Amino acid sequence: MIKEESDVIEKLRNLAEYQILYSRINYIFRSGGFTRNETERQVVNEIAEYHLIIGKNTAVSTRATTICYYIKGLCSASIRDYEDALINFRKAKSVMDRNPLIRDDIQQRYIYTLSFLLNCYIDVHDFKNAESTLEEFNALLSNKAFESPDSRVRIFTSTYIGKLQLYNRQGNFEKAAELIPEIEKNLESYEEKINKEKILLFNYNLGYTCFGMGDYKRALKYINELLNDNEKQLRQDIYSFSRIFNLIIHFELNNNDFIEYDIKSAARFLNKHEKDYEVEQLFVSEMKNLARLTSSAERKKIFERFDAELEVLLKDDRENVILEYFDLRAWIKSKLSNTSFSQAIKVEQKVVL
Repeated sequence: MIKEESDVIEKLRNLAEYQILYSRINYIFRSGGFTRNETERQVVNEIAEYHLIIGKNTAVSTRATTICYYIKGLCSASIRDYEDALINFRKAKSVMDRNPLIRDDIQQRYIYTLSFLLNCYIDVHDFKNAESTLEEFNALLSNKAFESPDSRVRIFTSTYIGKLQLYNRQGNFEKAAELIPEIEKNLESYEEKINKEKILLFNYNLGYTCFGMGDYKRALKYINELLNDNEKQLRQDIYSFSRIFNLIIHFELNNNDFIEYDIKSAARFLNKHEKDYEVEQLFVSEMKNLARLTSSAERKKIFERFDAELEVLLKDDRENVILEYFDLRAWIKSKLSNTSFSQAIKVEQKVVL
């Protein structure tokens, strides 16, 4: 009995220590989405190098093993090392799949593990595995263990945000737009149960879908809902790129006076947070120039320069983070080639793949 009690206490202590590490990395991820500066990268590195994370056989229970791999996956995802993140999220999922009783007991971790797998597949352009992960979400709907209202809400948000991100990334905006009626219906039904982070992600991705369809006024509606409800400690990556996206929407609506007015506010917001990225500064500079010009020939020269400068910046892996939120490269190409945003994305995808 004493030996058994000691083992249980040790497992609880071990699990509690992992929970503390999880809270630290989860805070970074939920506040910023990814590490924005060297200070944050040092914090992530400290967690990743912690003896319980880097050591072998340091997790003394199955539950601790799942959270260990999950933390490793979050650390890698936060520094945008998606290949390593995939390895660790797959391991976390595998442990839970081999232990269905534990998997069913920690449903939230299982659902979020699938969600991160889906996001990572999208970010490395592995669209085939992304589709397979969506099928795994669908399979959960027929699993009685996942019938609770909370699990259903998490499956809904993870699945439909994932679908929007997948189709938007592919430039398949028509397919994404087909989801809008069902998404809006469920958002109304689950209104009280969906957390703020998911609402932000829905508004951003729905805005992106409408933008891709050329429905700029509706896109602006979604982005304004997001920007008018700023949580200072939540997903500042979404708010930052929404500022950029907002200016692009107004450009498409020919609201040049608004761009002149709002670009100073956007620049102040973007500069307020310590970041190592130059692409935002380039964007603000060139949008100022574009807003002041009305001649197509003059604007084309700006876009040509913008394209050349952006190409140089995007050679730095840190700078191309913007492409995970808005395909700025494809948008510029669409202006230079006089093609649709959707078509420009598909051309870019062929180059990347």
